Amino acid sequence: MRITRERFGKMPDGEEVSLYRLTNDNGVQIAITDYGGIITSIKTPDHQGQLGEIVMGFDELAPYLGVHPYFGATVGRVANRISNAQFSYGQQVYKLSANEGNNQLHGGHQGLDKVLWQSEVISDGQDILRLTHHSPDGSEDYPGNLQCTVSFKLTPQNELEINYTALTDKATPVNFTHHDYFNLSDGGESNIYDHELLINSKYYTPNDSDNIPTGEIRSALDSIYDFSDYKNVGAMIDKKEGHRHAQHGYDDNFIINKSPKELSRAASLRDPQSKRQLDIYSTQDCLQLYTGNYLDGSLSRQSKPYNHHHALCLESQSYVDAPNKSHFPSIIIRPEEKYEEKTVYRFSKYP
Repeated sequence: MRITRERFGKMPDGEEVSLYRLTNDNGVQIAITDYGGIITSIKTPDHQGQLGEIVMGFDELAPYLGVHPYFGATVGRVANRISNAQFSYGQQVYKLSANEGNNQLHGGHQGLDKVLWQSEVISDGQDILRLTHHSPDGSEDYPGNLQCTVSFKLTPQNELEINYTALTDKATPVNFTHHDYFNLSDGGESNIYDHELLINSKYYTPNDSDNIPTGEIRSALDSIYDFSDYKNVGAMIDKKEGHRHAQHGYDDNFIINKSPKELSRAASLRDPQSKRQLDIYSTQDCLQLYTGNYLDGSLSRQSKPYNHHHALCLESQSYVDAPNKSHFPSIIIRPEEKYEEKTVYRFSKYP
């Protein structure tokens, strides 16, 4: 596996931004920039051996500096939503920056997706891209100096390993994820209705009207949230059930069938047209399914617009709004602890 570096552009203050290209001997190609820890491109062979794009993104830095829906980004300090943009720990209430109505989404106005990380290529027998960032005490009103590391390794087995670690000097919530938009057919030129999805989950956490978990843990079996076997994505999006209308798509958290910290399969996605398959393994407890509900064609790559339901996200994460739900597993880390999580994308073809 090889990693090469090239110039990707400059930040408004003149700092240089790099793009790293990870390739292996099987034809898999992945591009990652140190701005936001963003995966800008993943190309894999289809069943005929033709290399093709499978994620949404941009070919230059400028659109990433503008408004976009977290395309390919490393997300934190706390992925997903925190209700009322606040949480309590001990006797103190911490009021965070609100960037989605009254709530905070994906770490606030300037989360980890909007900073320039320090980058280096290291080796443990294979090249690894390691990104580090110091998030200062008070950043987006979070307590603690947080030292963040995310590393990427592409293996000969066509696996992209993403490892997250973090250390803090004050108790603080941490929940990292990667926000890649997958379309295994063409990277987002067409819709994902023909894709087939499996999520290794029996339970999900229902949301209120602001997409904040109610606190209930509900069975997904025999419902529109049942992806325990491969389901056609388009057919599932069209289904209605009770008060929940899935026509606009999914933006929901699933609890993975696994033991804590166990690296286990969270989801599998496959495309009958290209025969590409993506398997996601993670140590994290949950997975957010988001079906690109708010893509509206205003963003594009090479003049090919990204429209409604042209991709889906499978975001490995901790329980959503855990700091405000005492019965959810805690995401608080303390100075004597180390945050460590791992997610693996395995790229393959199926018969």
